[in-house]
Amino acid sequence: MSKAFTLQRLDLEPVVAKIVSSIAGFDADRATEDNLVDAFAAAAEVAIFGYSTYEQWLKAENERQRQKALMNAVGNAQQELIGKLPGYESFPPSKKNPMPDVVGRRGRQKIFAEIKNKHNTMNSKSAAATYDAMVKFSEHENYHAHVGVVVQIIAEVPQSGQNMWQAFAPGVDRSSREELIVMSGRVFYAIATDPEKRQPVHDFQNSEDMTKWPSWNAIDLMKDAFLRELEIQTEKPVPAWVKALFAHSIGV
Repeated sequence: MSKAFTLQRLDLEPVVAKIVSSIAGFDADRATEDNLVDAFAAAAEVAIFGYSTYEQWLKAENERQRQKALMNAVGNAQQELIGKLPGYESFPPSKKNPMPDVVGRRGRQKIFAEIKNKHNTMNSKSAAATYDAMVKFSEHENYHAHVGVVVQIIAEVPQSGQNMWQAFAPGVDRSSREELIVMSGRVFYAIATDPEKRQPVHDFQNSEDMTKWPSWNAIDLMKDAFLRELEIQTEKPVPAWVKALFAHSIGV
């Protein structure tokens, strides 16, 4: 019997701490004041949601600002979580010295990746900008023989018999390139923790049935480690119904 696949112990404390602190220190009133109020949207919200006073609307707006800050923190955390995997490194945004979100070099595997929290995060403009940036990375000497991957953490997960990834060529003006692909978070985690350290596109194709890989559950192990750390830092258990949502978010 083959040994069960596991992840080495990962230090997720600083990653989760950033998420918790993004809300603990967030001043929703100040955030609302610092942003120009969209009175058109406010009028529609009052008409549709029935806010009868300014205070009711302001409370809802503050909650929206707070959730926006939280979602931004969660999006950044997805990149940092992958950077915790053996052989992978995460890089902060920099206009002066642009770097991919994460770079992985392990065995034959050479990957640079842009991490998106959800499959619908990018509109046509941002998708084109991501493509153009990845082309520049792929042509840079530092990323020779690397495969560029757009990772959509929350996305539909391919099943056995389906292609595990697609070419990343947004719009009609961007041509597909063999080394630029897009995939779900589950597929990426399986590749990034593959015990055989294989290189996608070169060592195996998207028709490979990765659901049979021992590392197919790698994202589940990362999720479990994340939830344990979240419970430690907040001193609150994650409800069963929240855990059940992961089946719809990252698949099985």
